[in-house]
Amino acid sequence: MKKSAWLLVGALVVSTSFAYAQKGSSESGCIASIQKLHLVSLRNTENALTITRDLINRGYDAYVLPEKDFMSVVVQVQTDKVSELKKVAGELKRITGSEPKLILK
Repeated sequence: MKKSAWLLVGALVVSTSFAYAQKGSSESGCIASIQKLHLVSLRNTENALTITRDLINRGYDAYVLPEKDFMSVVVQVQTDKVSELKKVAGELKRITGSEPKLILK
């Protein structure tokens, strides 16, 4: 069953569509299992790599996504619960000072 919903990630509200699991789950909190959070975009490659290394050392699945004129720091979160995603987004904001944004793709 496909539903349209508003997700609250930190203080960021994102409109998206996602599929609920058919069996044994309520519609109030299930999302796809791998989510990507964009943390920050930087022009300096070394700064982006430093942040990424720090996040990896803290146990996050972080990587640098090269764009044309800048580098984006992205964290993948494997979860099926909105509450878990909000918790991780809050932790990342506390660590980096940047508001994570959910990547919808």
